[in-house]
Amino acid sequence: TRLALSALSPWAKVTLSFRSAALVEGSYYSFRLTCDGVTADVTVTTNANPVGGSLTIVPATGYSLETSFTATSPLWRDVDGDYPLTYAFAILPPVGTQFRTATWVQIPSFTEQWFVDAVYLPQGWTNLSYALPVQCTVVDVLSGVASINVSATVLPMRSNGGSNATSGTASSQQVLSSLMALIANASAASFPLRLQQVVTVVAALVRRDLSILTSKSSSTSGGAPQEIPLLTSSQLLTLAGLLVANANATVAQTDSSQQSM
Repeated sequence: TRLALSALSPWAKVTLSFRSAALVEGSYYSFRLTCDGVTADVTVTTNANPVGGSLTIVPATGYSLETSFTATSPLWRDVDGDYPLTYAFAILPPVGTQFRTATWVQIPSFTEQWFVDAVYLPQGWTNLSYALPVQCTVVDVLSGVASINVSATVLPMRSNGGSNATSGTASSQQVLSSLMALIANASAASFPLRLQQVVTVVAALVRRDLSILTSKSSSTSGGAPQEIPLLTSSQLLTLAGLLVANANATVAQTDSSQQSM
């Protein structure tokens, strides 16, 4: 496609600019400048986005706060050779029942790794058979971006940790205990990344429960029954306090170990 533009300017410099994403990625463009009978040509290549990758969640089905999930996104390549590639994993946790207004939450991970392992996830969307969307975004050194989405099925946490076939859904106190154990274990291990991952899960559950509490308080007595929240407001406060305390302890331990090196 040829595009001819003319410009009359008293200045010796004329600039041609394009808005962001106006040019097709991975394409060649030739530009010609003609001025007083003199012609100059230049050909440029736009950056190609990473291609060829996949995304797998193992296991495909599990339970919130019980199952340890691993997400892998291998086989990405960049045809321009703009390495290294960086990876970011995210989930789309439920907030109320409005799927369209939900926002992606990044799972803390090492950006140079094409996988994130041993992470716990919040339960999926109840109105989508507990499907929880998971996304991997891949970026090259020139900011070329590609992403891929899949869904894992994350069922509500079971009572007694699912120790028997008849285990029902866990009570709010059991959920609270499980979250507190995850926080304590991550803090005891002095592994900031693990604690950050736990914070992500906790935040997703807290946002969901606060949304449900808000909808309950705003509903009328004659309205449709609301879903019972996993955690009460007092339990949420208890959890938040423990999370802050353990986060501070882990940060202090990390700073101390770095200073001693």
